[in-house]
Amino acid sequence: MSQSEQVSGNEKRKIRSTTRLYAIQALFQMEQLGLSTDEVVEEFVVHRFGEEYEEGQLSDGDEALLKSIVEAAVNYQAHIDQLTDRALVKKWPIARID
Repeated sequence: MSQSEQVSGNEKRKIRSTTRLYAIQALFQMEQLGLSTDEVVEEFVVHRFGEEYEEGQLSDGDEALLKSIVEAAVNYQAHIDQLTDRALVKKWPIARID
């Protein structure tokens, strides 16, 4: 189904939820493999969207939303790290989590 076709509100929520999950996984993959935003988004669109796993089939994601989330996380990484660091207790500094 193309993004331009009409989908129910429930299906839209499912697609957005799945896309947010993909974004978390994509950010981890970028860090581990040194991929660019474009590389990781393409990998997810080609190889992950709608794939079947042991738990069942994930819905297709929203490519534009995935790219937007990943780019925002990369662009604001320093600020996000500062906010996270301030919120963490001394036993769990960002360096320990990272």
